[in-house]
Order: sequence, then structure tokens, then C-alpha cells
Amino acid sequence: MKTCSICKKEKEYSEFCKNKSSKDGYHYSCKECHNRENSKWKKDNPGKEREYYYKNREKRILYSKEWAHNNPEKRKISREKWIRNNPELAKEAARKSYYKPENHKRKMEYNKKWVLANPDKTRKGHRDYMKRNKEKRIMLQNRRKARQRETAISKVNYNKILERDNWTCQYCGVKTSKDLPLKDNNYTTFDHVIPLCRGGTETEHNIVVACYKCNCIVKRNKLVEEMPEGFRAPDMDYFYEWDLIKI
Repeated sequence: MKTCSICKKEKEYSEFCKNKSSKDGYHYSCKECHNRENSKWKKDNPGKEREYYYKNREKRILYSKEWAHNNPEKRKISREKWIRNNPELAKEAARKSYYKPENHKRKMEYNKKWVLANPDKTRKGHRDYMKRNKEKRIMLQNRRKARQRETAISKVNYNKILERDNWTCQYCGVKTSKDLPLKDNNYTTFDHVIPLCRGGTETEHNIVVACYKCNCIVKRNKLVEEMPEGFRAPDMDYFYEWDLIKI
């Protein structure tokens, strides 16, 4: 047992930080008092901690690496706690770390080895990702089809298309929604006015909002002029000049 010099309470040695310079190897104050004093000092001396850190940056980094090497379990617990409390910062830090030139090549090689060693997990992860990101899956499929047919491709912003068309089917005028079941007639889908298989392009000017019925049941791979009577064509201002030539 050891008595804290600040709160004067007798506590277990586990309640004190280690200090190599003291006789018994522990700090004179308990962790609770020590943390409280540190917080007060930081509040009274803004900027001094950062100034000290940059003056002793190399030494602090070396100490941190040594501590992490000697305490892998504690480091793991501490890191997991920080990630839980700071999800956005953790995501950004991971992204920056991944694309650093010194890390990127090493991580790419590790990823390739992991994929080869875990084919079942890789397939399951890929399927789960595609289920969660249905629109991205459709976009990738369309881009692949466009490359195979050697048509024009540009980045497509589906949110911009929804805003432009006001969530309204450009063929029948009905209001669409993503909150409906997948095969509901009024479910929101995106249609290539000139289908990719008929020479259309993978661009925002060739993609319009369409309800499930018009896109997947009535139109499918047809051109607008091949559709039955009463099926209206979208505003032609959507298309580039080279799109009009291909009609």
C-alpha cells in the first residue's frame, strides 16, 4: 500500500503510475490526482504541451514505439478504444497511412497474400459489400459494359441526377421512392435513355430517373421510339450532341 501525497489516501500500488526516479518506483500521487493535476496544468498553460512535444518529438516517438513493442495487449486495447471514440478521425488516419508511398506497396502485397489465403472470406466480404452498396455495384457493371462496347464514359453522380429529375420518372411522370420494396412499380431506378447495348454512353446526360415498371418491364433495352403509344421521351436537353447522332 502507498499513500497519495495529494489526497492523503492509502491505495494499492496499481493505483499509482510508475516512476523510475522515485525510491519505490512509483509516482508520489495516485493516478486520479495525477490526471486531475495534469488537466489543470494544461488548462492553465495552453500551447506549452504542444511546444514541449515538438522540442522532444524524436524522443517521444522513440519512447512510444518502445512502449508499444513491450505492451502489445495494452496498445491494442488503447487503440480500439480510440477508434470507437473517434470513428471519423480513425478512418481518415487509416486512409492517409494506406496511401503513404512507404506503406502503400507493403500493404498492397499484404492484401494480395491475405486474399489468396482467405478466398471464402474474400468472396463473402465482396458479396456483403455489394449488397450494402447496390448503386455502386450497378455503376461498376455499367462502366464495364461501356468499356466493352468502347462508348464514352464519365463519372456519374446519381444524387445529382435525382435532384435534376426531382425523383420523378421521366417516362410516365410518377413520383418514385427508394423506401419501397425493390420490385415495386414506383421504386427509384436509373435508366440509360439510349441503352449501352444500342450504342448509348455511360454519362449523366444519358441517364435519367425511371420507375421500376418503365425501366425494367416496359422499356428494358429498347429505344424510346420503339416504345408503345403513351410512353413519353425525356427532355432531349439531357443529351450531348454525339448522343443525338447515335439515335
